[in-house]
Amino acid sequence: MKTRTRTKNRNLDGLDELLRRQRVMNELAVTTFVQNQLQNAHKRSYDKARKELLGQMKDADIPTFRTEYRGDDGKTIMLVAEVSTPTGQAVDVAKLQKLVTKDQFLAIVEASQKAVTDIVGTATLAQCLIPTTGTENVSVKVAK
Repeated sequence: MKTRTRTKNRNLDGLDELLRRQRVMNELAVTTFVQNQLQNAHKRSYDKARKELLGQMKDADIPTFRTEYRGDDGKTIMLVAEVSTPTGQAVDVAKLQKLVTKDQFLAIVEASQKAVTDIVGTATLAQCLIPTTGTENVSVKVAK
């Protein structure tokens, strides 16, 4: 009987640990769900405000302006809102293919721009870069 009792106690200890873990996992799952819902609501609110701000600034033809914000701690923070269109560069793959060997081209197909530079060199890559323009957007940051 003693052997059975010890086994039974060990099984109960394991069951207690399993139940404790289950409670912790349940709490974490609920917290994750609730926080994700809040995050999504904040993201929708942020996107709506940013879109409205961009529209107002474009309608008024104001590319940048400053405003003050009083934080929860009572401190005043100077903010600057700017309308900008991000620009960058992309690689003209058809042109690049004509300038490099087949082996180099196959090595570059899935490479980053830095990796392309390492493979074919800056001069060759510079011949294949084309300017790109992103979507016009507004950003609000702490003024410097």
